[in-house]
This record gives sequence, C-alpha cells and structure tokens, in this order.
Amino acid sequence: MQLNSVQMQQVNHQIQRLLQTDNYYGKKYRDLGIKLVRQHPVGQIVVVEPVAEKREAALRFGADIVIDPNTQSVTTEALTLTGGIGYDAVIEASGDRKSAAITMNLVARGGSVVFFGLYGMDYNLELNLFTLYWKDATLSAVCVPSGQFPAAIAMARHLRLEEVVSCELPFSKGIEAFREKSSVREAKVMLHFEQEEHTC
Repeated sequence: MQLNSVQMQQVNHQIQRLLQTDNYYGKKYRDLGIKLVRQHPVGQIVVVEPVAEKREAALRFGADIVIDPNTQSVTTEALTLTGGIGYDAVIEASGDRKSAAITMNLVARGGSVVFFGLYGMDYNLELNLFTLYWKDATLSAVCVPSGQFPAAIAMARHLRLEEVVSCELPFSKGIEAFREKSSVREAKVMLHFEQEEHTC
C-alpha cells in the first residue's frame, strides 16, 4: 500500500498544474498514476513502458497512447503526437537517468516537469538553462513525507485499487513479494498481514 500512497500524494501535490493540462506524458507512470490523472480534465495521456503487459495495462487504465522504448524513439514519437509542441505536464517516474535527461525535450512552453523517480544520490541532471528560460518551464521534484500517507490513504477509497494490484502475498512471504516486484512482471504487489494465501 505504501507505493500506492506515495503515487497518490505525488499526483495530489501536482494536481493544480494538471488541472490546466491538455497533454500529459509519463515515463513508466502507469496503473494507479493514470487512474488518478484521468480523474481530472486532461486531453491526452501518453505513457512510455518497456514491458508489453504493462503497456496493455496502461491502456486499460486510461492511457490514450503507449510508446515502447525498446522499438521506438521516445522523443520522436512523443513529439510527433503533439505536432512538435510538447507536453503541458511531463512526469518522470521511472528512475531511469536517460529518461530524466530527455524531459526538457518533451515539455511544452509553459509546461511542468515533475521528477518522481529516484536516480541515486550521485546523479546530476545536465540542464541547459537557456532551454529552461526559453520554454518558461517549471521543474519540481516530489519527496513524500510520511505525514502525508493518511491523506493519500483517505483518497484511496475513491479508486478501485484492486484493478492495479496484480499479485497478493501473505506477510510471511515478504522476500518473495520483493522478488516479484523486482521482476517487473507485476504492477503492484500487496502484502496481507492476516491471511496466508496468495494469488500470484
């Protein structure tokens, strides 16, 4: 549940910008993130995802278009979809440094880039300040303090979270749960603290 809460808080943190958004681009920002963004008036959601099953899930959860970075040029495809203008909101949630590096290429003039992924403590994003000036873009990052979880959990009742949980395990199989999540096969892995049955 913690990962879901963090995603909900992240969207809540940026929601005022997204309310003004026409086009939305997300790198690996699928399932719950898409469901949350879809609750607000956005024009187009484009998701980049290397795993085929997760691209299919992104479409089920409300993405308009998915891009496969294994076979497509992300920058070319993403900009072609907007006629070269770019996106009003770019949420980089993959933690992939190469993806972080192209965000300024994807954001439209006056748009916002939100860094939600973790890139390591030694990563310095190279940024051309003239591009930032010319695009009049806003850059922000999200660090969710634990005090925000109650608000995120309260928001959860408005969503059908069972749709994004693809694997459920008892707490006694916590190591296996981490292995499943790390395998990238599963969207969200849930641990149960009271029952000893599993569904993955």
